[in-house]
Amino acid sequence: MSISVDLLLSYGAIESKCPKNHEIFAEGETAKCFYQIKKGIVKMFTYNDQGNELIMGFFTDNDSFGEPAIFGKFPYPCTAVSVIDSTIMKIDIENFKELIKDNFAFHLELDKILSERVNYKSFLLKEVLNESTEHKILSIIDYFKLKSMKRYDDEGRIKPIYYIFPFTRNELAAMVGLRVETVIRHVRKLADSGQIVIKNRKIMRKY
Repeated sequence: MSISVDLLLSYGAIESKCPKNHEIFAEGETAKCFYQIKKGIVKMFTYNDQGNELIMGFFTDNDSFGEPAIFGKFPYPCTAVSVIDSTIMKIDIENFKELIKDNFAFHLELDKILSERVNYKSFLLKEVLNESTEHKILSIIDYFKLKSMKRYDDEGRIKPIYYIFPFTRNELAAMVGLRVETVIRHVRKLADSGQIVIKNRKIMRKY
């Protein structure tokens, strides 16, 4: 789901350049803007009681993020940072509300996307509770693989043979709530069993 850049600009949006590891907003802050990625990757995360990072989601080109805090009027439950040099479109809340009011089709699409994110959180919770470490890892890889497949289908492009998982072992560990050493060990087991392929340190899985 995305709003065209021209439409955003017509409602007062500004383009912001965010270098790698730039904090876009922090956990506990009040939502003041709607954010959409023009180009780049954004990570949203929080910390558990032990101080371990828990990744709540990754967002890339044309994705918006942080909307629940706008509609729910509650502080951001997570921090958002740019994973790579990124360009972010942002528009203040009042102008964003006017945009939604004037573009009902977008409102419906936004409802759909927010529902899908609730479903993803339920998926994460179920996978984290699963006892099998390898099942957790494969489920996360396959979740993002399916998202990638949908992008290819939507754009009418031919899929390559393999899906390349774009995240590091550290980030994968944070997604499933495991130690990095545990993830590395079980990723090797999955590669040895032929369920994934490791090439140039990248995790790959057949489409």
